[in-house]
Amino acid sequence: MNSFLLLTIFTISLYVIIGLVLFLIRKYIKPVKYELIFIVMSLLTVLLHYIEVIINLIRGVDFEFTSNLYLPVYPCNAIMWLNVIIIFFIFKKGKVFEVLATVSLFIGTTCGIIGLSFNENFLSNPVLSDIGILKGLLSHATMIFCCLSLGVLGFVKIRVIRCTLYSLFGFVYFF
Repeated sequence: MNSFLLLTIFTISLYVIIGLVLFLIRKYIKPVKYELIFIVMSLLTVLLHYIEVIINLIRGVDFEFTSNLYLPVYPCNAIMWLNVIIIFFIFKKGKVFEVLATVSLFIGTTCGIIGLSFNENFLSNPVLSDIGILKGLLSHATMIFCCLSLGVLGFVKIRVIRCTLYSLFGFVYFF
């Protein structure tokens, strides 16, 4: 099976799982717990991002410490850290929270979908047993979950003009 088809099947499966989990959370879990779900998934994204480093440190194996591990080089890295910053504002939802959450919802979801659907590491080496490749796919999936949860769980109210302005602000920031 060609690597792009395998990646497509894998990502569509993840999208379905993310959608079902968000639907079930919205339907069966009380809104009081939504903040906790966002916090846990944001921290899980960071843990998954660094899991290869942690495993290699435990094993005592040499590894290449690339710049995207300690700097937000890619938009996905920046959104991952933005979600961590949002944690500090999630219980007191003011204007800063509204702007950051809106940027994360729209730009983060877009970046996560691109990063997951067209993952260069997987396409060049289509093996899910490689921890580096698997962590890249799963951290993008958890990031998509976090970003989408901001909209699905009601943290961001969709107001066309505000959302457009905040998203443009986010795009300008990235460029």
